[in-house]
Amino acid sequence: MGCIPSKSSGNGVTVLDCLFFPEHGQQNLASIVKYLDAARTSIDACVFTITENQIAKALIRAKKRGVAVRVVTDNDKVNDIGSDIHQLQQAGIPVRVDNSPAHMHHKFCIIDNRILLNGSFNWTHAASTQNRENVVVCDGGGMISPFNKEFQKLWKEFAHNKLAADEHHNRL
Repeated sequence: MGCIPSKSSGNGVTVLDCLFFPEHGQQNLASIVKYLDAARTSIDACVFTITENQIAKALIRAKKRGVAVRVVTDNDKVNDIGSDIHQLQQAGIPVRVDNSPAHMHHKFCIIDNRILLNGSFNWTHAASTQNRENVVVCDGGGMISPFNKEFQKLWKEFAHNKLAADEHHNRL
């Protein structure tokens, strides 16, 4: 199961959760969804791929609540079977891709510029049900700034790599 929430000395980081996958009952996936559902102002997700429908639905719910949601992902994964990226884009969530031969392989999310989800966990159904994965959830402190800077850097770098609204339909 998870870890005991603890305050780190020196940098003000509070570890809220340590989530491990796979696990019986999908409680850890529900925890990730709970953090996304609790977002009030922003969600910046920088993830290799998204095929876990519960996570995609949580991002769309956030967008509908008025939360500013942005996604950076890998261009090679956008059109995979089961990919939720086009669904997110069609819901009005801005998506940018790396469009390079190298992978955009990050797996982190910043919620309300205060909560960080980070670990090996790909936002996929296989990651939540089969793969050995982890996510550490932190509140505030020195962890947010470097991840926020990385997200902003990629968002700017991939500004010309926006996912076109009709790209998915053109490939069918």
